[in-house]
Amino acid sequence: MEASSSLSMASDPQPGGSRRDLWLMIGLIALVLFGLAGLALATGWQETWDSLTSLTFLQFLLLLALSLVNYFGRAVRWHVFARTLGLNTKFWQDARHFMGGFAMSVTMQILMGTYFVGRFGSEEIKQRVLPGVVSGERGASLAITEPSGGSDVANLRARAVRDGDDYVLEGEKTFITGGMRSDFFVVAARTGGEGLAGISLFLVEAETPGFSRQPLPRKMGWWCSDTASLFFDGCRVPADHLLGPEDRGFLAVMHNFNFERFFMAAQCLGMMQACLDDAIAWARERKTFGKRLVEHQVIRHKLADMSARIDATRALIREIAWNINEGDMPVAEISKAKFFASKGLE
Repeated sequence: MEASSSLSMASDPQPGGSRRDLWLMIGLIALVLFGLAGLALATGWQETWDSLTSLTFLQFLLLLALSLVNYFGRAVRWHVFARTLGLNTKFWQDARHFMGGFAMSVTMQILMGTYFVGRFGSEEIKQRVLPGVVSGERGASLAITEPSGGSDVANLRARAVRDGDDYVLEGEKTFITGGMRSDFFVVAARTGGEGLAGISLFLVEAETPGFSRQPLPRKMGWWCSDTASLFFDGCRVPADHLLGPEDRGFLAVMHNFNFERFFMAAQCLGMMQACLDDAIAWARERKTFGKRLVEHQVIRHKLADMSARIDATRALIREIAWNINEGDMPVAEISKAKFFASKGLE
């Protein structure tokens, strides 16, 4: 049985647009290339490279690619894309090594940033937040990690105190994916005593007074997924922005983390397959001692071992996906799958 649902495509199989549209697209690409050449001449190649690897330009390239895909009749409708991508393990496998940052950005915006709004938000909040996020026009992030505690959710220090019709948030979050680009944040803060039972979730909008953010230094990779620190200094949030029951946010966060672990396992599987494909291609090309590497028995043993680990990981992930589709949440198996897949990738 196929465990994951297929990513929905546009129903019209015929290429869209007219010949004029095609020429307009070619003109747009040419304009971008001329612009890059002019930028290189004016500022130097190093500055041009920095611009090319910036988040904004990478996002532009993604949108341009989707536009080209749309022209040739294989567009992914954004609203369908947003609804189906979250539970589509095939996508996370195909993301592989060259799409890690993009996959993480989509995870945060489509799933982790909106999951709590969709499950606990009022209808008014859902209508204000979800359409813009799933259309790609706005962004959402999940703010859990703090400088003092990492992802140790039970020991969060950020605090929210009820004051009339508002909650007043004080504290700091860090390593927040999409933090500089998002318009909405689901923030975990302490409303009760210490430990698991005192944590609540709030929807905080970026323009809220008392909220500020700053980017973290440039990362080694995943550049199309920006990372930021968030600051809450007397940040007043309306009481109706409380997502779920007060002091009961810990279990909701843990439930969401199960999906994150599962997607990470699926992405590791895709990376494993990419490594095997590259290894086989190189083994067929490279020659030593008069034979291709693939003709040496020891190399074939290594490739067979890699393939067996991939098969085992894929079977485990598909079984978990099937159980989730049947309404179960096998927490222990999900955690083991993440461990097994990540060690297999190593």
